[in-house]
Amino acid sequence: MLKLPPHQRLGRKPHIPYNSVGELFAERALKDPDKTFLICPGKTEETFSYKSFRHGYLRAARYLSSHGLRKGDRFNLVFSNSPEFLLLYFAGLTLGITVVPINPDLSPEEMRYIVEDSQSKAIFYSNALGEKMERLQAADGRVRTIVGINSTKDWETTLPGSSGASDLPDKVEIEQTDECHRHGREHALIPSHIEEHPCQYDHEDAAHDANAVRAAASVS
Repeated sequence: MLKLPPHQRLGRKPHIPYNSVGELFAERALKDPDKTFLICPGKTEETFSYKSFRHGYLRAARYLSSHGLRKGDRFNLVFSNSPEFLLLYFAGLTLGITVVPINPDLSPEEMRYIVEDSQSKAIFYSNALGEKMERLQAADGRVRTIVGINSTKDWETTLPGSSGASDLPDKVEIEQTDECHRHGREHALIPSHIEEHPCQYDHEDAAHDANAVRAAASVS
């Protein structure tokens, strides 16, 4: 098992006043629901407030669950920079699932290594990468869920109206582990293309009122 170098070890368990990324974001959405959180430029610029982004990733979380993904599982994301990538990423974190992104510029053989080494249960990818993913699927020795995504409408039109907040786990532990470091180091949890062409999002820290967090977690 890979061990963290001494300079990367915290030496103590950090104090984190929330149980999951979803809980933290729920607090922020309660505080400033209409404030802009994300701007994704492109042919059609898309803008998300805290409220609309939270609604979107809760729907995406239900979509992941509908494909059999549960807390403790792993899945791959193969997308260029896009709202779909970020919504599925936050959805995975909210469910307690390990997200292993793959740079779409890699070859199918390089992707296959990451998929197999990370032991992912499913792969979600942009349909623009269809041909490359077909080659990956043909070379992959395991039977796993592989889903092509056109846009957020893929899950908006296949799920009932509820936001699905009640389906989320009550607590998702956040901790530093050797396993997280391994996949973060070898597989680049944030691909280089995210840094080169970033969506713009608000970095302001959320307040840490535990009561507000728990109240917000039940808001659709």
